[in-house]
Amino acid sequence: MESFESILAEDLFPYFLQFCKNRNFKDKELRTWQQKMLFFTHWAILKKFNIALFSNEIRAYHYGPLIIELSRFQTYWTIDDVEKSDQKEIKHNIVKDFNLNSKLVDYMFLFEKVWANLLKKQLIVLSHNLHSWKNNYDMKKVGKIITNNDMKNDKYEIVEEYLEIKEDSKYNKKTF
Repeated sequence: MESFESILAEDLFPYFLQFCKNRNFKDKELRTWQQKMLFFTHWAILKKFNIALFSNEIRAYHYGPLIIELSRFQTYWTIDDVEKSDQKEIKHNIVKDFNLNSKLVDYMFLFEKVWANLLKKQLIVLSHNLHSWKNNYDMKKVGKIITNNDMKNDKYEIVEEYLEIKEDSKYNKKTF
């Protein structure tokens, strides 16, 4: 498995905040949503390209996967700390600053654009359906590490089933 071991989630976070600002996100629970979106971006790239996007440890907590170092970073960086930027400019800067393949960055943005309309609670429910979280979450020993291999063994069908359910009218936003 290829890995970008020098990249940390907190390195990508300012770019992700620009993405959020471009979409005018103002959710009061934005931090949890950001955690889940970055987790799922890492997860999707791992599943599609067999590449670990960042090297941070991901741990199983009550509200789903959590990137501890990122949560500390989120205390200091907010959406108000970044300027709106053109999406092409953000992509170009990520490719240049991290030496990432543009196809990979395009996929990151496609993934985030498609999933950006999910609510925080929906992302939590979805993360709780993943075996990587289920197999590592323990109420008595909170914070067990979810490895990249755990995530690679998740079935993508779980996500597809969830997205189909989301479209069903009986599972509208009021349900969550």
